[in-house]
Amino acid sequence: MKKQLLLLTLILFPIFLFAATPVKAPKGKIISFISYENFSEKEYFETKKVFEKAGYEVITVANTKAKIEGVDYASVRPDLALKDITYCTDYSALVVIGGEGAVLNVWNNSQLLRLIKNFDGDEKVTAGISLAPVALGQAGVLVGKKAAVNKKFGAPEMLKATGAVYVKSGVVTSAFCVTAADTKDAVKFAQAVLALIKKTKKEN
Repeated sequence: MKKQLLLLTLILFPIFLFAATPVKAPKGKIISFISYENFSEKEYFETKKVFEKAGYEVITVANTKAKIEGVDYASVRPDLALKDITYCTDYSALVVIGGEGAVLNVWNNSQLLRLIKNFDGDEKVTAGISLAPVALGQAGVLVGKKAAVNKKFGAPEMLKATGAVYVKSGVVTSAFCVTAADTKDAVKFAQAVLALIKKTKKEN
């Protein structure tokens, strides 16, 4: 009988210990907006990994909640559709992912541009990588600010037309915005977003 009780204790103790361990709440939520086709998986997954490692919950958003494919055919099912988002103060940043699909599904996306404006108006971080910074420019949040963008598809000209000061490469932080020109800068880009979130929290 004693052996049975000892065995039961050894089995149940780890369960009770695990159940008693409090789940750590995320530091905040970061929206990762992706095109509903041909988004950059590298930009999406690498930034997501950095954000989650830092303790943030990443909410994946697209024009649709249906499963979508990136440029390399990896599938992602968004958590929310863009039309279902109402601005929430719980969000720490809005990050727009690039990829070839950005030209048709991120540029001139009126719902996305309104959301970017809302974030910037409330002094929240907005960010775009590779081709996505054009959308930030179209939302009017880069006027007179330095911003980087990919050279493909006439993106530099599109960016300059919005009043932004075009920077050819690297990761650029201006006011409440972070931009990056190249997919290879995804990790540095994500780290810059986190640094700006921290800075804006202190200032507010």
